[in-house]
Amino acid sequence: MRKIVILLVAALCLAGCNKSEMKDVLTLGGKPKIVVLPDANAGKGFFDVITNVEYKTEVVKGADWLSITGSDEVVVTFDYYANNGFARESRIVLSCRERSDTISIRQAGLYEPFVELSQTSINIPCEGASGVVDVRSNVPCACLEVISASPQIRSAVLENNLLKYEVRPTTKKDTKKYTIAVRFVNDWGEATEETLTLVQEPLK
Repeated sequence: MRKIVILLVAALCLAGCNKSEMKDVLTLGGKPKIVVLPDANAGKGFFDVITNVEYKTEVVKGADWLSITGSDEVVVTFDYYANNGFARESRIVLSCRERSDTISIRQAGLYEPFVELSQTSINIPCEGASGVVDVRSNVPCACLEVISASPQIRSAVLENNLLKYEVRPTTKKDTKKYTIAVRFVNDWGEATEETLTLVQEPLK
């Protein structure tokens, strides 16, 4: 009888040790870690999870178009609003102590962004010049970037849908080309842009 009791206590201790040593699991059930919503309309979505722990869900700040509606050990459900603008993306973070995983939620937009310049190529004299090009876009001016990598371009700024540029005098004996890009980049890094090419005459 004493031997049986000792064996039972040992078995219970071993079971308790194995339970305490069980590793926490919290991961997404599918790859790639992204949910692409079907269109720009409002709706409901979900994604699978694999976990053996209680966890919390959090929508990344600024994504007021997403809201978590439920979560358990196999699935997370969410609602999303209609998108009356451009395509967008946000993330939902799952976390428990030191474990975490993140999934991206991407939604198409009602409109496709475009950027157009009134001129795409301009000749610049060797002594340099400044000028203005009209910019037409359905993207707010504040959301557009101006990219000019050449030090020969003294300035390139966008103000009130006008691209203003200034090119320095050249010391080169051959024709040089410089570019200025007006660009809109969406939430996941895809760019819509138009480029102005400045062709500067050589020093005479």
